Amino acid sequence: MPRWLGILLLVLVVTVAGQYTQWFGVTRPALNKVRAEANARSEATDTNVAAISAKVGAVEQKQSAIEATSRAQGQQIGALGERATQTEQAVAELKDVSQATSGDLARLKERVDANTQAIGEMKAQVAVAASIAATADEQQLQRDLLNAMSVASQFKAAVAEHMQTEGRMPSGNSQIGLSAPERYADGNLTRLAVEQGAIVAYFRAGSNGSTAQFRLVPDATGSNPVGVVRWKCDTNMPLTTQMFPTCRDNTVRP
Repeated sequence: MPRWLGILLLVLVVTVAGQYTQWFGVTRPALNKVRAEANARSEATDTNVAAISAKVGAVEQKQSAIEATSRAQGQQIGALGERATQTEQAVAELKDVSQATSGDLARLKERVDANTQAIGEMKAQVAVAASIAATADEQQLQRDLLNAMSVASQFKAAVAEHMQTEGRMPSGNSQIGLSAPERYADGNLTRLAVEQGAIVAYFRAGSNGSTAQFRLVPDATGSNPVGVVRWKCDTNMPLTTQMFPTCRDNTVRP
């Protein structure tokens, strides 16, 4: 047999055997099984990875939803806090207004009571003046005294307001918006002046040459209710004490 023929036969044998065997004796069906199992495992791994990715996506969505809810709740809490602060401020303002109103009502009541008392005293003074037997000059002086006391009541309101707003007594008429003292002259009344808070009515000199007057002095002791000023009256005119019993006679007698 030729040598080349033997080599050809050997190649054919190896080729045919290779159809059924692999290196180290592993058959093709076994190799296909291994490949199939590997493919199956790879597919299972891909499936697991896809499932895990889906779960992670769901968790991320839930986390985003929770964060959005937390932000919304935070905004609501902030809005509620602002409303609570506004409510507290409104309550405080209402309380201040209520206290101020109560104080105003108390001061108004005190003033009404004081005015009522002053009106009652004025009526009593008119009645006393009417009952006093007097000459024509004395009757004129009575009218002038009543007129001066009436105008002085207007002075009282201006002085009291100045004391309440400025915290001190006015020194003169102009400081509280009143006319000059001489502008109030009428009959026996020569001037009506504010002097360091006191209201002083000057009349024509008496028979003894002394200056006749009465003084209304505000009580600044601080014992009066807020917004209310008590007044004290003193005079060197006997007729004044007869007409105004609350007015003290300060006549200097020898």
